[in-house]
Parts: sequence; structure tokens; C-alpha cells
Amino acid sequence: MVLASFRNSHSVWKIGAFDVVCGLVSLAGLAFWAFVHEPTVALAAFVGADQVAGLPTVRKSWLAPSTESPRVFIMGSLTVASRY
Repeated sequence: MVLASFRNSHSVWKIGAFDVVCGLVSLAGLAFWAFVHEPTVALAAFVGADQVAGLPTVRKSWLAPSTESPRVFIMGSLTVASRY
């Protein structure tokens, strides 16, 4: 699904330098998380990587709000909330 989304010729958003940098920083944080043997530092690296990975979505929703659906965010929030 993810790979197919990149090949969509009708998509509004194209991957730019900001998206690539966020992806690389996120992957570096995940690699650090996988190799560090200190639980608190590993958790901080994982949370940081997760936050950086979400930045392109926040940027896209700010610059092109018509391409986002509030319903998707609400459903995602309900899914997370239902696990607790």
C-alpha cells in the first residue's frame, strides 16, 4: 500500500527534501533505539524518531489542508484511545 501511494500520479503531494531528511532522521533514531542498551535513552530515541516521522504529515496538512480528512485523524485517535 505504501509503495503504491508513492506511484499515484494524481497525488497532490510530492516527496521533497524535507520529507527525505525527516525520514532519514527517523530511521537514524530507530537504529539508535535498536542498538542502545539503556532503556530510558532508547525510549527517548524511539519517541523522537516517531515525532520526526510525523512532521511531513503535519507540514502537508498545514500547507494543503484540503487534502486531509478530519475523519481519518479522529478514527486514528479513537483507535489509540480504545487500546487503553
